[in-house]
Amino acid sequence: MKVLVLQSGGRDRLQGAVSLVRARWPEASVVTLADKESVAGSEPGAEGRTVLVCDSDAAGRPVISTELLQQVREQRCDLCVMSYDDRFGVRLWRWRLLPIRAGIPGVVAINCRGAARSYRWSTWVLSTLVACSALRLAQPLVRFLRNALDNSVIAMLTVLACGAAVLRAAGLHPLRRRRAERPKSSLRLFIFIPSFGLGGAQTVLIDLLRSMDRRKCEVSVCTLDEPDKFFEPAVRQMGVSLTYLSCPRGFPPYWKIIWALTRRLYDERPDAAIGWHPWATVFTAIAASLVGVPRVFQSIQSQSPARLPAYLPVWQRPLEMLTARLVDRVIACSEACREDYMRWGRIPSRKIVTVHNGVDLARVRRPPEAELRAVRASLQVEARPLVGIVGRLSAEKDHQTFLEAMRLVHRAVPSVAAIIIGKGPDEPALRKATERLGLGRVVTFLGAPPEIMALLASLDVLVLSSRTEGLPTVLLEGQALGVPVVTTDAGGARETVREGETGFIVPCGDSQQLAARMIQLLQDEPLRRSLGEKGRAHVFSRFSADRMAADILRLCHV
Repeated sequence: MKVLVLQSGGRDRLQGAVSLVRARWPEASVVTLADKESVAGSEPGAEGRTVLVCDSDAAGRPVISTELLQQVREQRCDLCVMSYDDRFGVRLWRWRLLPIRAGIPGVVAINCRGAARSYRWSTWVLSTLVACSALRLAQPLVRFLRNALDNSVIAMLTVLACGAAVLRAAGLHPLRRRRAERPKSSLRLFIFIPSFGLGGAQTVLIDLLRSMDRRKCEVSVCTLDEPDKFFEPAVRQMGVSLTYLSCPRGFPPYWKIIWALTRRLYDERPDAAIGWHPWATVFTAIAASLVGVPRVFQSIQSQSPARLPAYLPVWQRPLEMLTARLVDRVIACSEACREDYMRWGRIPSRKIVTVHNGVDLARVRRPPEAELRAVRASLQVEARPLVGIVGRLSAEKDHQTFLEAMRLVHRAVPSVAAIIIGKGPDEPALRKATERLGLGRVVTFLGAPPEIMALLASLDVLVLSSRTEGLPTVLLEGQALGVPVVTTDAGGARETVREGETGFIVPCGDSQQLAARMIQLLQDEPLRRSLGEKGRAHVFSRFSADRMAADILRLCHV
């Protein structure tokens, strides 16, 4: 028996389909058809497989040429296996046609839920016509109806939350007595954050948890059950209660998240609740108001969502405007965020306060020189000047400007090397841009290593090229480690750097000025040393996590 496995989804789905074939038909010979990136570095016949390669067009769709189709026919496969990224494979017209055109008698399709279904050739033809015509045409209508239902339920819960907030203010909330009856030894604080994946907001929260006085405050953290749980071990290690909301994944039924959060708050009965990060802030305000939590806060860790319109749900701005009036305080991580949210969310100035983020100073102690030399040796940049940038590989971080600046830096300082730390949706495009700009041997992508302090400390210059920011934690970390920084004037970045004393600030999107400041630092070692020393003193005096924790607990009346 010979089985053709198609890469009709991501690389993980291809491997999952191959694993299914190995489990069901262990004696079968396997032929895989995948794109060039997935088979790069693999030799035909690896893992006992025959590997066929297809090209992709500009939209990322497979190009099934006449020659490729003939190669598939020559394999004389008995079965074709493909895996969908959705439930019905409604956008896989070209992949679906391949087994039909190649005359493969049977097909096994695995959808996004992991369900595998077998088809004969004739039923596969009918399924393809239905999925790629009727279902695909119906998708926009279904999406509209589900969005409308979601928005309607959110609106209803918000109205109920407003009524509950009035009762809470008057001391008439029905759950007030239930909370008063439980024993109380210290403040019980509940924090909801959407994800514990790698990110600046999550790093700040971890430092906050480490710095809170447990004699005064008992903390529990709640998050969604997402695949990326980068910071979970750190939370568990601190002994902080961590729970995951039980709500369905996939198409975002946001009202179900609010309802699951309401039930969690009802069980926890905290004295204060904080929504940490955009849209978690409004969900926490609604849920905590419904339950009657005595004190409710929103923690803003970035500038307004208007700066990222592609990610802005239709309900977010009106809910931001309304829920800011339900909570006791909106806590902005920088003055830039405070001013931006006041304008965008029409938040009264008396409601929103600035508490600058801080870093755990014990976490950002500079490693010994021997360890730094070992880090540079592992990167094979022992004697080369090293530049680094840290952040999610997505549009708002504007790594493209960094790469364009690096091309100019490389011309002036040919021995320079650069590392990019982070993951994100823009990684494939950024890798291609790196090659196009002739930086393939200059720039190294390191992904998301579990510990980056030694990497940061080994840099000669730390760069931030963002277009929007809250209060960039990485700039604080870099300066605390004695590394001079060059940053764009994004959000609260200016509030972390003393221009000309601890680093330099350039306009957003200006690769030439970014490059000029990087070149200036790389060519002037005494300047780098001076800025690094002043940067360390600057962070240690103003941006400690202990100060941040004390300010937040003071707002909670502790």
